[in-house]
Amino acid sequence: MSLTPGAPTFISLFSGCGGLDLGFLLAGFACQSAWDNDVSSVETYRSNIDSHPCHLADLSRQRTGLALPSKVDVIVAGPPCQGFSTVGAMRLRDPRNRLLAIPVDIALEARAHVILIENVPGILALPRASYWLSMRRRLGKAGYNLRTIIVDASAIGLPQRRRRVIFIAVRGMRDIPELKLVASNHSTARSLLTIPSRVSNHEPRPLAAGTLASRIAPYISPGQKLSNVRASSTSVHTWEIPEVFGSVSTLEVNFLESFLHLRRQARRRTWGDADPVSGRRLSTVMRGSQWRETAEALVRKGYLRKTGSFFDLRHTFNGKFRRPHPDQPTPSVLTKFCQPEYFLHPWEDRAFTVREAARLQGFHDDFTFVGSHRSQAAQVGNAVPPPLAYQLAAYVRDRLL
Repeated sequence: MSLTPGAPTFISLFSGCGGLDLGFLLAGFACQSAWDNDVSSVETYRSNIDSHPCHLADLSRQRTGLALPSKVDVIVAGPPCQGFSTVGAMRLRDPRNRLLAIPVDIALEARAHVILIENVPGILALPRASYWLSMRRRLGKAGYNLRTIIVDASAIGLPQRRRRVIFIAVRGMRDIPELKLVASNHSTARSLLTIPSRVSNHEPRPLAAGTLASRIAPYISPGQKLSNVRASSTSVHTWEIPEVFGSVSTLEVNFLESFLHLRRQARRRTWGDADPVSGRRLSTVMRGSQWRETAEALVRKGYLRKTGSFFDLRHTFNGKFRRPHPDQPTPSVLTKFCQPEYFLHPWEDRAFTVREAARLQGFHDDFTFVGSHRSQAAQVGNAVPPPLAYQLAAYVRDRLL
């Protein structure tokens, strides 16, 4: 990849496999160095981007002696998001949350003109926003102004609903201009998932016979998921699959349908979106002692569980066995996108391949991922989509430098 003399420079921290870096390189930036602590991610980076060094190092443990550049135009970083993600546990004291301070430390040392940090929207929610607020205070004292931007991959034409937060800090610029994304290419999952067998990282595997996934998949249509906590047509309930979860009578099905609504109406807690249901509340569903007999029967069958005088669903499954619709944007490509218990292929009873996930992220087929299958899928899920990264880089180049 040829570089223009005098091209603006950047350092990449928590670079992963290089999705964000690809965008900046294509926009004419020169990368001085990239850093990550995952062996397979660094190997993938080196295999595909060889114009500059990518170093294997844990920046949270050691930075002295690592020969970080002393001067650079832009710092780009994608620190781990698991502690902030609403999909995960959202742990306030997750040690990875503190990694958000590292790009700021290095940017201040190198007097970078621009800092660009990518993360998940959950980072803005209290109390986890304390990390973001601390970063903002430090940058403000150092003469930076910061703008927080929420972007969605679907806005640039990728068939994926992927919302991310982009932190832009610019030294000495009072009013940071607005970022305007352009839909350069409108693709559908259907068009992207037609892949020749010879392409790397593409090994479709039917679900193993007898597994839970193979037994559930035939009941999930495109645009649906296995979920006991939602009543819409996009949710398939376990009691609709008696061959897998056990037979239930019409009376018990009606009871479960009513239970689904009651647990969202009779609220006892200030968090979450549903609560266990009391026996008193259930008595309004059926007359006499019939509600108790029905509830106890469903406990024995494994559909409900009982704690004291309260009942709740044994399985919720919300967010499991999702089968995206091929003509609609898929959910965000996450690190578990290639596991069938989380996502099913739109029209085949199998998981997504790594290449299919990579195409949804905007990677070209000549970008090859290395490492175990789980590692490859995680690299794709953690990456910034390269087409989005390019628009971010062009914005930095044209509006901020």
